[in-house]
Amino acid sequence: MSLTFQIKEALTFFPIINFGGVQGNFWYQLGITDANWRGRGIKLTTFYQNIDGRHNFNFHYRNPYIRGSQWGASLNLQRFASTEPLFFSEGTVFYDYDNTSVGATIIRHLNPKHTIELGATY
Repeated sequence: MSLTFQIKEALTFFPIINFGGVQGNFWYQLGITDANWRGRGIKLTTFYQNIDGRHNFNFHYRNPYIRGSQWGASLNLQRFASTEPLFFSEGTVFYDYDNTSVGATIIRHLNPKHTIELGATY
């Protein structure tokens, strides 16, 4: 008697399509995310977002097991820009907010239930 299992990987590649808005503020977001990029458990997410004509983006790459070891790493590059209203007694002022950041994380798997991550963002 023999028992045979046939395993087929589920789809892990998904589009990112979002949009919305409030009075006088419209935004949309287009991108992709893959939870198992190249069939190796690597997470890859990237998108473009436009908020009131201000360009935003995000790129995130996470490899939890580099070459099958207990070590992993992730990288993130992001820009977020928007126009924010500030309310004063004299009137409303609109502030152009910009934030561009780069981040990196080192991952160490101690065992299947415990993981340590150390990261920084500039």
